[in-house]
Amino acid sequence: MDKNNGSDQGYQAGDKLLIGLLLAVLTFGMFAQTILNIATTIRTDLELV
Repeated sequence: MDKNNGSDQGYQAGDKLLIGLLLAVLTFGMFAQTILNIATTIRTDLELV
């Protein structure tokens, strides 16, 4: 009898995981860039300068 029925293969990362990680990094980068671009406006509006 074959004891390897496929249940002990372990986790295999697929394309969905890679795409999810890529989108997460891209989203974070875009958010950080946006904050850097409008930081002076935020400081002026809050009268911190």
